[in-house]
Amino acid sequence: HHGIRELRRTRSIGLRAMMNAARVDPQTATAETIGFTIGPRINAAGRLHRADFALDMLLTDDDARAGELVQALNEYNVKRQALTQETLERVRELVPTPIPPLILVGEPDLNPGVVGLAAGKVVQEFGAPAAVYGMDGDEVMASCRSDPPFHWAEALAQCDDLLIRYGGHAQAAGFRCSAELLPVLRERLTSIAAERLGEATPGKVGIADLEIQPHELMGSTFQALQRMEPWGVGNPAPIFLARNVQVMKASPMGADGRHFKLSIRSGGALWDVVAFGQSWHDGTQFVDILYKLELDHWNGESRLRLNLQDYAPSSQPRLNL
Repeated sequence: HHGIRELRRTRSIGLRAMMNAARVDPQTATAETIGFTIGPRINAAGRLHRADFALDMLLTDDDARAGELVQALNEYNVKRQALTQETLERVRELVPTPIPPLILVGEPDLNPGVVGLAAGKVVQEFGAPAAVYGMDGDEVMASCRSDPPFHWAEALAQCDDLLIRYGGHAQAAGFRCSAELLPVLRERLTSIAAERLGEATPGKVGIADLEIQPHELMGSTFQALQRMEPWGVGNPAPIFLARNVQVMKASPMGADGRHFKLSIRSGGALWDVVAFGQSWHDGTQFVDILYKLELDHWNGESRLRLNLQDYAPSSQPRLNL
């Protein structure tokens, strides 16, 4: 809360230049601004080259230099996005069927700077803890991601005798091991995951905090939600369920069409809906949706929109809640 307040009035020339380039009004900065706009750009240089660019951007007191560094970081971020998608497409083909309790896959030439990002997307797509690796000589270099209740740091600690080096926390970690020990490590980690996760089938399971139509979240309810921000680890944004929502319009979004947006009707009003990394079933007219409510700041204006987490046609079996 206090950090976001400071960000909104920052005197950092580099941060203000970065937000300006990303068309973010500093006074509307949120946790999402950090997570999806500032953070990825700062991290991109270190993932693909050297982190010095990001450090220089944060420290510079020269407007022209700040502009140059922000442009460089933006270019690194675009390359990072493309490389992450390319890596994900390669990794997706390596995931076994049926989905095991834990996914551990990779190839020798995968870029170590983006394997963690690919692992995070594997978790989202397949619903199982995931580690994706590249190679450094005869050593495996892996990045790991998960959602609760699997704890990567605890799992790796149980494999201490098989690892050269490891570290991290519950949902994100990394390790090095000898390539010849990888099969043994995979077997042990899979066993740990099976025991920790029980008999549950890996896959996306939506958990709704409340069943409510979007228009019912207006007024004092929305103001109460705002007082609970910022959202993040330990204080996740609430997820709502709305059934039998009418879809007025659907269209692809993004240069490569990997996202989509909807216009839906709720309480006599039209609502914008965005869905990232999902595909739309053409011809769907009524849906059950899992969504988050968020403020979209664009070109000096703010408006409410829905961030779609999952959906199912209303005529189909209900979402698994």
